[in-house]
Amino acid sequence: TGVQTCALPISYQTVMGAWASSKEIYATENAEAILERMDTRYREGYRHLKPTLQSYNIVLNSLSKSRGGDGKLFSSATSATVLK
Repeated sequence: TGVQTCALPISYQTVMGAWASSKEIYATENAEAILERMDTRYREGYRHLKPTLQSYNIVLNSLSKSRGGDGKLFSSATSATVLK
């Protein structure tokens, strides 16, 4: 019998924060990908995983220190979630 685990928002935020603090070239994109995964899980019904303002701030702060990237802030689906 399998055991189903349930990630906590703090787990996602910790990983986003680690990426945001990283000096790796794709750190911001990786932090954003974690945020988008969190948002996807929320939209799939995991209501406890709704991204918070702190979640978005982590990624935005990373973006402000970014050395590159594609200029994309968030997908339209993720942006729509924060407006709710």
